[in-house]
Amino acid sequence: MTASDYLESARAVESLRTGVPNTMAVSLLGCDQPKITKNFESLLHDVSGGTTVVGEHAGMLIKGGFGSGKSHTLAFLSDIALRSGYVTSRISINKETPLSDPDKLFRVLSDSAVLPDRAGIGLFEAGQRLVADSKAYRDLENWTNNRDGLDGRFAACLKLFRLARRDYEARDQIIRFWSGDQVGVHWLRGRLKEVGAPVTGILRTAILRELGRQRAQFASRLLRTVGYRGWVWLVDEVELIGSYSLLQRMRSYSEIGRMMKQNSDLDCPGVLSVLAITDDFESVIQGKQDLTTMPSYFAEQCQMRSANPEHNPKIGINAIQTAGVLLDKLRTNEADELHKKLRDLYRAAYKWDPPKTVSTARMSSTTVRQMIKHWITTWDLQRLLPGVKANVETQAFDYNYTDQELESPPEKPNEEGVIDEIMNMI
Repeated sequence: MTASDYLESARAVESLRTGVPNTMAVSLLGCDQPKITKNFESLLHDVSGGTTVVGEHAGMLIKGGFGSGKSHTLAFLSDIALRSGYVTSRISINKETPLSDPDKLFRVLSDSAVLPDRAGIGLFEAGQRLVADSKAYRDLENWTNNRDGLDGRFAACLKLFRLARRDYEARDQIIRFWSGDQVGVHWLRGRLKEVGAPVTGILRTAILRELGRQRAQFASRLLRTVGYRGWVWLVDEVELIGSYSLLQRMRSYSEIGRMMKQNSDLDCPGVLSVLAITDDFESVIQGKQDLTTMPSYFAEQCQMRSANPEHNPKIGINAIQTAGVLLDKLRTNEADELHKKLRDLYRAAYKWDPPKTVSTARMSSTTVRQMIKHWITTWDLQRLLPGVKANVETQAFDYNYTDQELESPPEKPNEEGVIDEIMNMI
């Protein structure tokens, strides 16, 4: 083995030690979830334009306890999608990436997008492949020109991208807008005027929440325009919405419904959403009485904020209750095989032969993550402190679903767009 091989093996072990397996670790250890893998491959075929019937749900929800292998499974599915020609984005819900905020959610999906055939930031690299003279490009332009309610900057950017062939700075700015950055109406008007295509009238600009959804709709079409089969969203730690306030939980349930329901107003062709959530989240729904309090609260918000009735959070709650696929528990022979693979990886990483560790697979309460960390920690102690008897203890983790106020600032139109519109009227 070369020094580079040792380094890659050490990185894989370190990723398993922290509970966030990297690509090499997932590839070496594999994933014994045949039911989930088969369902995922069927859904991939469906979103790419095949004829497979997948039932009432267009997305997939994976359920399992803490440390049961949800993150590992998502990483494995990501590898399948990439090898099948799909762009993939694997993200985790957290304070900076709230499921209830479509604009922030899209930005993280965009930044984490990985292309199956080239390196770099996915959406930005994909935008570089656009051929402005192609039929697919003209179809994308037609969609933006005829889409009711769509932010006018999408059509204007496509026109400028096509006409400003050698203005690479402008083209990069346009692609960054498609990927989540801002672009001003005044800037667009000036550049279009320079290429002889001035815009008359006011370009409609959407509020950030709606703009995030529109960006996802546009980006999904852009990826298919440049030849990719689709875009897979792998969203981990969805259970964190249980600690949101009532308003954010309502919005999160709405987004889950949009991702999971067939023919929903998500309207992102080629997008497959796979969400991972803890198997005890039903107790959160019951404990916070979301089934009884959410309908009246949603009706109240519709009156106050003119919310779209199609965003009913009940659809998302129903998906969580009925659409989940439970992770299979690790059988004894599978645990023994996992132990062998991990020993080989540890040996390659540290040039040290780890002894067989007493298996904890027969303990019904032991999770995959606990087993892996138990084995790695035991070997670390034996390797670094020869002669010392390792005694590693594990303790169950109970997540606290107490409400936390993580509200975004009040929604308002894009300030830059408002200023541009005022200047256009002067």
